[in-house]
Amino acid sequence: MPVIDTGVLIAAFNRRDSLHEAGWAIVQAADAGRIEPLIVHDFVLAETLNHLNRKVGSPAARDSLRRLEASDGFRLVRLSDVVYSIGKNDVFPHEAGLSFVDALTVAYMRENKIHTLYSFDEGFDGRVGIRRTKARPPHRGR
Repeated sequence: MPVIDTGVLIAAFNRRDSLHEAGWAIVQAADAGRIEPLIVHDFVLAETLNHLNRKVGSPAARDSLRRLEASDGFRLVRLSDVVYSIGKNDVFPHEAGLSFVDALTVAYMRENKIHTLYSFDEGFDGRVGIRRTKARPPHRGR
């Protein structure tokens, strides 16, 4: 299963975001089962909801959480202590250009052998083992 980054979720749930249409297309594709379910780890979820709460309002943040929890297109996961430690101690201090949450995402993906990331963040480009998908999601045959 691919991982989804904070920026895509923020764009999807904030209609004023310049990348709203692209983010919303990815969320809708996941909701409809046109792409594999997307993993949202707890730090991405917290970062997304905090941003939405500040910029759009708490009702929008709560609605976004309910939508993600209710959808079969998303898997909400908690990072293990091992992944957190790798992200904090190995990835964050040694891979320039990553935020702390991005470092945790890289650690999660590497530890779980996940290669596809839905993100608008070019900071993931060139990271070993990670392929960033930024545009419209690919259509999965059914």
